[in-house]
Amino acid sequence: MSKSNFLNRDLSNPKQVYVLDTPSLERDRVVRFLGKSAFAVTVFSTPFAFFKKNDIQQSGPSVLIANIELPNIAGVDFLEQLKIAQLNIPVIFYGKAQHVPQGVAAVKRGALNFLLMPANQERIIELIEDGLQISAELQNSFSPDKTLQSKLSLLSPREQEVFFLLIRGYSNAELVSALGISLDTAKQYKSSLMRKLEAKSLSQLISLATMNMSHVQPASHLEIRPS
Repeated sequence: MSKSNFLNRDLSNPKQVYVLDTPSLERDRVVRFLGKSAFAVTVFSTPFAFFKKNDIQQSGPSVLIANIELPNIAGVDFLEQLKIAQLNIPVIFYGKAQHVPQGVAAVKRGALNFLLMPANQERIIELIEDGLQISAELQNSFSPDKTLQSKLSLLSPREQEVFFLLIRGYSNAELVSALGISLDTAKQYKSSLMRKLEAKSLSQLISLATMNMSHVQPASHLEIRPS
């Protein structure tokens, strides 16, 4: 997104962005930057304070951007707590180089993405927009033609197999081994299913699928064994 488009957003319809991090210069930079946008920004210093807020998903689409190192809880464990609390909110984690393994693990478990800080501001906005789109789809999921389950019906049986392996964290090489197909074929299935599911990236696909898994089941002919 260009800087001119960003600055010309509709200020009359702000989208909610939650920021979760202990007081720090990094958090201040993120909040200050987002505060200049058309987003409505709410800041929390602890996961407890975030979970204590009881209207997280009642004011339209929302996204959470959080430090991967949260007080008294790891990023991956925080995602599990979100599921337990039934808060289907897209999460963007951020951190430093030493936090990359944690960030990768979080993305595999459903986080929208992990950003190395300081991150490019336009990249942050792009990810927030992706998250807001996912959030809007989740809030409108009562409409059958918008559910992930209905979109999965557009996939071929093989593409469905690839989908369920991808959201379990399988790499291209692991897809080749598990399905007995060539690398080029695996890539073609992957590209095709992401197009049909309207996912811009693998991380977006995993995030959307993870938040919908209670409503998504493999077709009856598929045998998806536990990891």
